[in-house]
Amino acid sequence: VRRADFENFTKIALPDAVLGNRYGAQEFGSILLYTHQCGEPVAHDFIPMGRCFFPEAVKLLDDDGREVADGEPGEVTVTAAFVPDGYHNDPERTAAVFRRSPNGLMTCAHGDLAYRDHAGIFHSFGRKDQQIKIRGYNVRPPEVEQVLLEHPGVQAVAVAPFDGRHGIRRLASYYVPKPGVPLAGSELRSFMAAKVPNYMVPGVFVEMERLPVTGNGKLNRSALPDPMAGRSGSVAAGEGASRIETLLTNAWADVLGHSDFGPDDDFFDVGRDSLQAMAMLVAVEQDTQIRVPLESLILDGATIKSLAARIGDGEQDGDIRPPIPMKHSGTRPPFFAAHLMGGHLSDYLALQAAMDAQQPLYGLHPKGMDGKAGPDTSIEEIARHAIRSMKLQKPEGPYRIVGYSFGAYVAYEMAWQLYTAGEEVSRLILLDPGVSWLEPLRFVKAVYRPVRYEQNLKKGWQRLSRTVPAAFGLRAPPGQLDEAHFGALIKYRPRPAPLPHVLLVSALENPQRPEIQRHWRTLIGPQLTIVENSGDHSHMVRVPHAWTMAQKIEGWLVGLEASEAPAETGSVPPQSAVA
Repeated sequence: VRRADFENFTKIALPDAVLGNRYGAQEFGSILLYTHQCGEPVAHDFIPMGRCFFPEAVKLLDDDGREVADGEPGEVTVTAAFVPDGYHNDPERTAAVFRRSPNGLMTCAHGDLAYRDHAGIFHSFGRKDQQIKIRGYNVRPPEVEQVLLEHPGVQAVAVAPFDGRHGIRRLASYYVPKPGVPLAGSELRSFMAAKVPNYMVPGVFVEMERLPVTGNGKLNRSALPDPMAGRSGSVAAGEGASRIETLLTNAWADVLGHSDFGPDDDFFDVGRDSLQAMAMLVAVEQDTQIRVPLESLILDGATIKSLAARIGDGEQDGDIRPPIPMKHSGTRPPFFAAHLMGGHLSDYLALQAAMDAQQPLYGLHPKGMDGKAGPDTSIEEIARHAIRSMKLQKPEGPYRIVGYSFGAYVAYEMAWQLYTAGEEVSRLILLDPGVSWLEPLRFVKAVYRPVRYEQNLKKGWQRLSRTVPAAFGLRAPPGQLDEAHFGALIKYRPRPAPLPHVLLVSALENPQRPEIQRHWRTLIGPQLTIVENSGDHSHMVRVPHAWTMAQKIEGWLVGLEASEAPAETGSVPPQSAVA
């Protein structure tokens, strides 16, 4: 059930009407119900499955049969006296779906995936047998279809995976234009690129007069045609290519081991994985002295033409750049994510995929990414540069900022500078920051490890020769972002700031967790909200922990919005916010 269905209901129904979305199956009857009061804001692109009638009977289990935490996807299972023993005369299907639980009751594993949010509401995550992995990311075809249906020229659409060249899985979009509306696939590709990350943009668009359906009117996916039928391969960059395009073509061919690509092919559609992408970027950086972050390939595309344009911009612009759109569209005020050590934003990718569809997210890159300007060597300078970049996208506050690990220090310093300048920071989220006075221990470890492990001695001392000057505030040479940021970290001491709304998400398996919480409570004060999330420092931002964390962040945001709504608008908070 999609947002448009509920919006149409609001247009035609009386003010006190209620629309119910009930979920169930023949095997166990109705178990979930979601109700929507006419006139309430619609907070979801896909309407939730609802709250459970029988919480003690309905569980979400992982592949090992263990119950998952809130925010993590699991298979819907029902264990109760009203669950049957199996299917009539179908032992094979019975064995796949039903099993006897230890308490003697029958359990039905239905095959639907869902997650439970902070308010106890179940949300559909698709079918277990229809999960699609694109470039390492889970993609739900209905979500892609939902965005395509927002285009005014699309009447019907179906999205399905296919194995393209070199056996790499891609998405194909089969679309039916509205009568009399000429609609090219290139227009739909541009439309999608402005709204979703690049891995969600179909690689092929196929125009059709009608979509194939079964006898009962449902889409017949097995009857969709081969999306590559009649399409010819690409030709690598040749005569007329620019210097950078030629350089990229050679780097691609060297890393991939083949030249079966053209200037408009995406690297991930002709390559293998993100490791090869990183090898290609390292080779490009060595030749151009310009760092292209991996996340920009995943989010914005990685064709030779687009990469050449980005590198060309870097050669011309050595100062301030606008933020990177990580989540393009949405109705909520945007969040700005502070970069991690070395300038990358890739650790936010799993979190941005798990966040609410209406929450825009922009990434902030540091000075020195272009290989020309020397990087900043203090957190204060890094934060000042990030604020200038943020203001190119949003000139005036209030601002919402998030930071993880090293980025949490940058985010906090940004908030401190804005606060002391009289500007409003309405939301600040710190994801497992460290303790500032303990960070110099990392510098000691950097000295100790090369001495202990002789095979790394030369490499270790080379790094120290670059890090020590940065630690004493000397300007680092261009391209030495990691060393400059490391030096900035070990000398940074955050100053107290009574910011109004700050959330600290602490990694449950981080041994410094108690000290981290005390340290930041002292800096920010009693208004700091602390939640703990599963995983250690490195894994808390990865799947599946990112799903849990996204739900906890969403719960905090919804709670603040609910508390602020009456004072600002005089309206009653939506049902999900009250819950």
